[in-house]
Amino acid sequence: AQFYSVFADEVSSHNIKHLPICICFVDNENCIREEFVSFIKLQRVRAIDVANAIVTCIQNLGLSLSDLRGQVQAKLKEIQPKAVYTHCSGHALKLSIVNSCSIPSIRNCIDGMKSFTIWVKYSPKREGLLKAIAAEKTQYIKKYLA
Repeated sequence: AQFYSVFADEVSSHNIKHLPICICFVDNENCIREEFVSFIKLQRVRAIDVANAIVTCIQNLGLSLSDLRGQVQAKLKEIQPKAVYTHCSGHALKLSIVNSCSIPSIRNCIDGMKSFTIWVKYSPKREGLLKAIAAEKTQYIKKYLA
């Protein structure tokens, strides 16, 4: 893919700051892909240090900065300098999952869930069956909790 977006957020582990970097792009089959590309140890976490680490990572991957897209936070800051950025808990969860993928049992579990999701997604019959089962189980849980 020519165009891509970057998401990164520094995390701490044992008083050491790290910067996991992920790239988001559309692959040749028009599927959105998010790939973990680097886990950088940061000496300092000033904005300029984080920005430089991201730029260096992008250059090391051989990607062109002119093809970088997105980066909504910077655009909003241009419009309203007082805007405050906070990341969502979903992003924090995703970073945790990315870090956990080095553990074989977790990586295999996530791969299994991904395969199952694809298997269901590309069959309307299987997708319908799964929705029916989920609805049935939801009704049972509602009854049980009532």
